Amino acid sequence: MSYSFSQLKPNVYHIADPLGVFMTVIVGEEKALLFDTGYGIGHLDKTIAQITDLPLIVVNSHGHLDHVLGNRFFDEAYLHPADMEIYQHHTAQDRKMGIVNMRNEHPELFPADFSSDDYLAEHKTKIHPINEGDVFDLGGVRLTVIHAPGHTPGGIALLDDRDRLLLPGDAISPHVWMLLQESTNVATYIQSLQKLQSLCNQYDAIVAGHVPVLLPNEMIGRLMRCAENIDPEKSVPFNPPFDDIEKGMMYFEGFESLKEGLKLEELDLATQPFHTLDLDGLDYSEVTFVSIAYNETKLSGSKFAIR
Repeated sequence: MSYSFSQLKPNVYHIADPLGVFMTVIVGEEKALLFDTGYGIGHLDKTIAQITDLPLIVVNSHGHLDHVLGNRFFDEAYLHPADMEIYQHHTAQDRKMGIVNMRNEHPELFPADFSSDDYLAEHKTKIHPINEGDVFDLGGVRLTVIHAPGHTPGGIALLDDRDRLLLPGDAISPHVWMLLQESTNVATYIQSLQKLQSLCNQYDAIVAGHVPVLLPNEMIGRLMRCAENIDPEKSVPFNPPFDDIEKGMMYFEGFESLKEGLKLEELDLATQPFHTLDLDGLDYSEVTFVSIAYNETKLSGSKFAIR
């Protein structure tokens, strides 16, 4: 399986990585910008060439491997300094070897021309720092950097002034992970959501890193309420699909709308994890479900602390 892409707006393209993440291309009059590079299992540079031949700026929303391993096709990329250590860890050989092993187990997900040797080969992409307020001017469209710590300390969003879009990486999604060792506490994440919501008069829709379609602005308010209402007694166990991530809990709201959207009479998120559900075709203007995976350490020292 190779990359595919859809057109969200006349000059905005969403590229699907077969392993379950999305990358976004914004095309301006003089330059183009690629937001995130996915796992890099296919020739991402060739896919970009199908969209535009303009000079390309590469920006990573945060340092996790599913958003940065495709940097191997590019000489330079931008990343917030607070995620640099995460980036170095997630681009190390053992992480890349994990993807190669995945290919051995699920070859149907990988392009036929995938080369383990090429994937593991050393490629030093030069990383430039970006910070709050930095602007990428592509000609006819300007993208402003918004620091949005939570999922990771150096997570960023981009605000597109031409297309009136917010690109938040993993900060906004129906299912947000806040249980990682590098994740901030929930209180910090809420502050980031408040910041993004305060700018909502500047964008009409959200382009998320793990969702194929545009999300409504209301998603931020839903996530904020979910985070503010976290209750361990109303949460279910959460078992990440990766061995190196500790188990946690998941708090969610809007459950009935998820069942209706999936046309399911029965659904138990304690036994069927959210990440195993087929969410293709969900109408997120109608499906109000949101969830946050967390653990006790992310609640300590705040009003969310487990009593």
